[in-house]
This record gives sequence, structure tokens and C-alpha cells, in this order.
Amino acid sequence: MPNTNSSKLAMAAPAALYITAAITFAIFAILTRQIEGTALPVLREWTTAAAVGILIAAVIEIIRGNSVLGILILVSGTMLTLGTGWAFEVTRANIPPDLWEIGHQLTGYVWLAIGIVMLLMCIVAIKVSKTLFFSQILLGVAGILLAIGLIQRIGFGDGIVNIAGWLMLIYGVYALYAGTSLLVNEVYGRKVLPM
Repeated sequence: MPNTNSSKLAMAAPAALYITAAITFAIFAILTRQIEGTALPVLREWTTAAAVGILIAAVIEIIRGNSVLGILILVSGTMLTLGTGWAFEVTRANIPPDLWEIGHQLTGYVWLAIGIVMLLMCIVAIKVSKTLFFSQILLGVAGILLAIGLIQRIGFGDGIVNIAGWLMLIYGVYALYAGTSLLVNEVYGRKVLPM
């Protein structure tokens, strides 16, 4: 069957990477206190919208027979999108400050699991590409640092939470490049940008 342009452009991974990059830029802004935590309700709305796009992209990749990439997109994307926006926002609901801090600590334990999952996914990511492997390490380390920070009640913009934010930004820049690389290489039918 000939490869048509429409089937080439059906590849969903670049869209998922672009969406994830946008969300990690927002997470960076919150974690490094470029923007105050009062913006968390807005982040929740963006992450919810992003999760819909990520879910669609993952399903498209799985249907196309690329189950490894589809599962990577599904797990990484939904954890970064829905997990981040909703968890941070719920802990800022109209509750007493002591419960708010406990909520952040609980979110820290969830981020610990997210970090571990991202590192475990390195086993699969290395089969896809070296840069995807590197990006999973970035996300894993960022998740674990954020977890430690939240569990120890370190505020946004401070210590290891700040470092986690910067790692998220580095991942976001990578995701923009990787998405563009996949799209350009697919459209041109050859390796134009290294992946």
C-alpha cells in the first residue's frame, strides 16, 4: 500500500510532545515561582485540556501498531498533565492550612511514584531512542526531587523543588525539539533532524 501524506501526518507522537512541552513550561513556572501558586486553578484547566489531547495521541499510536510509544505517551502524558494540575489544585482548595500542607505531602508521595515509573520506563525508552531515554531520566529525577521537596514541605521556588522545575523546563525544550524532529523526518521521509 502506498504511503500517502495523510497517513504520514496521522502520526500522533509530535502532537503529544508539543502538548507535554507546553505543560512542562507551565509546571516550571509554578515550581520555580516565576508565577505564584495562586495560578494553580488555571494550570488545572490547561492540564485537563492537555490530557484529552495526550489520550487521543496515545490511542492513535496504539491503533497504528506503535504500542510502545503509545503507552509511553499515555503514562508520561497523563501523569504530567492530569496528575500535576489536579493534585496541586486540590491541595489548594478551601481547607485549613495544616490540611493543605498534608495534601502537598500526599502529592509528594504520588510524585515519588511518578518519578519511579518514569525511571522504570527508561528500560523501554532506550529501545525507541537514546534521546527519549535521556528525557525519561530527566522526568524521573525531576519527579523524585519534587516528591522529596513536597514531602519535606519545601515551598515552590526553593531548594530541590526549584531544581525539579528547571529539569521540567529542560524536558520541555527537549520535547519541542523531539516533536519537531519526528514531524520533519516523517514528512521528508528521511533523517533531516537527528533524534
